[in-house]
Amino acid sequence: MKTFVVDASVVIKWLIPEVYENYALLLLNESFNLCAPDLLLPEIGNVLWKKVYRGEITEQDAHELLLDFIKISPKLFHSILLMETALSISMHFKQSFYDSLYLSLAQIENCALVTADLKLYNTMKKGTLKKHILWIENIPNV
Repeated sequence: MKTFVVDASVVIKWLIPEVYENYALLLLNESFNLCAPDLLLPEIGNVLWKKVYRGEITEQDAHELLLDFIKISPKLFHSILLMETALSISMHFKQSFYDSLYLSLAQIENCALVTADLKLYNTMKKGTLKKHILWIENIPNV
């Protein structure tokens, strides 16, 4: 079973139609073991809040989507266990501490972070952690 770390840019596509959603949905397959730092929880909540605030979805939709997310949430890891590595990653690669938590988990789990964050991907694909980053369109077929 292939393990991937998934970030909010990917997970939100499981809930709301967005660009690359067809690729994100490929991950909801029993052949993949998915995980994320617990930071994913407030990030998904914040995305839903923004979509309500912008008038893209209703408040009722947000509550229903949150319940849907809870049912399909990946395995979560406590961020406190990832913080030391994440701080080193963020300092070395000049990435946000938030993104570095995901990268830290990918490094610890010896797998790749699947992301739809092009800026993050373009920065990391050339560095020493390149084996720990995967662009959403490059998810392997099962």
